[in-house]
Amino acid sequence: MVLPVHGCVRCVASCAALRQLSALHATPPLSCLFPLPGLGDEVEEALAAGDREHAAEEVGDLLFAVTNLARTLKADPEQCLRATNAKFERRFRHVEAALSAKDVPLRRAGLEAMEGLWQAAKVREAEAAESPLTSCSADGGGAAGETRS
Repeated sequence: MVLPVHGCVRCVASCAALRQLSALHATPPLSCLFPLPGLGDEVEEALAAGDREHAAEEVGDLLFAVTNLARTLKADPEQCLRATNAKFERRFRHVEAALSAKDVPLRRAGLEAMEGLWQAAKVREAEAAESPLTSCSADGGGAAGETRS
């Protein structure tokens, strides 16, 4: 499959072609494989037009592009997703615990408050990653090989 994207006339997005490029030690520019500036534009356009079926198709295209990006970076896409899910669960548990400590039910917490607690969880994780005692943290720290974001 060949995709036209920002700054590239034609870019390869098939697993077989990516394997061939990897074998040749030639890596296409990330901008060709993963068009960051307009990543969700087609999804937004389809949703604005009320075409959920087309939006779902575009989400599939995004998943395909992201999977190929992971493979190009020699990362296992499934492991990347598992690590992200674990990170989400860890941070969400932090949000739930902080709200519980304030006797605020999750369903009554506003998005702004929850976002603040989410950001606090990210700061806590970053600080724990810098600490030499990370492996001794109360919640077990992060998963091995996990990407921080």
